[in-house]
Amino acid sequence: MGGIGKKIADRLGTSYLLAVLIGSLILLLMLFFNDWNPTILSNSPLFLYAAGISGISMKFLSGTGIMLTYASICTIAFQMNSEWLKGNADRARRFKLLLIIPVFVIVGYGVYKIYNALNPGTTSILQTLFGTELVTLLDNLVLLYGIWSLMLMIYAIPAIRGAYDPEYEKSTIDKIKDKFSGTKFSIWKGYQSTVWKEYGKVYAEEFANYSERIEQIRLQLSGIILPFLCVILIPLPPLLGIAIVLWIRVLTVHEKPLTKGERTILVLLVLSVITISTWLFVFAGVNPLITLIDVAYGIGLIVNIIVLGSVLLRS
Repeated sequence: MGGIGKKIADRLGTSYLLAVLIGSLILLLMLFFNDWNPTILSNSPLFLYAAGISGISMKFLSGTGIMLTYASICTIAFQMNSEWLKGNADRARRFKLLLIIPVFVIVGYGVYKIYNALNPGTTSILQTLFGTELVTLLDNLVLLYGIWSLMLMIYAIPAIRGAYDPEYEKSTIDKIKDKFSGTKFSIWKGYQSTVWKEYGKVYAEEFANYSERIEQIRLQLSGIILPFLCVILIPLPPLLGIAIVLWIRVLTVHEKPLTKGERTILVLLVLSVITISTWLFVFAGVNPLITLIDVAYGIGLIVNIIVLGSVLLRS
């Protein structure tokens, strides 16, 4: 991948132009074999299954976003109550346990999504209490929120700010810096906890560091799963070709940072994916992989929030 990435980085214009030309040729062939009927492309089983694969990737990764949001809430909670928690280990422990309660609620929602996905047609407790139409509407809103928030927060906004830079390879100096920072934090944590009893500050700093590490992991995952998200562009081969070239660039960004033009392309691709996804999930009926999409969402929620809960317990 590194060799291909370097060649693409050295010939950016040629690489993207070639992707568009090959994609356009494939599009013409697809139209030719479908009697020049463009609607057949969006209604084909291939497109529906491709959209399902894209949806599975989106929903699983969106669980990470929810977990990071709650980690930020925990950080703020500890910062705001640091004086109240100072010098009282029992109070800090009880406050920490209080913050674990929403973890169980989110896990319960994840289990609910998995159960409903594996038992289609079954009337859930929520549907009984609030009505099927309202619950379906809320589920659709949560689905669309997951898609839009994921694609905008992970790809579009960092790209617009020039901050989309997944780090897949660290230099020796960076590794030494990370090791030094970890040792420095351990010393600071022991000093603040033992001498000053600043439990709130220590917990807040722990969650801030944890959020930073998870954010970097999420950035790395965003590069790895980019082709799975963009597979929904199969009916538009020129865009899919651009997405493939951009994916290789993201994985080998250490060869050359993304240019302003590439960041613009990334934003446009993201907008294309979420627009098509919104149309598909809201107006095009049930996707054949909807069960796997909901299961992936539930698993993503459960796995990520349990990881956060374990950090709470160990902190």
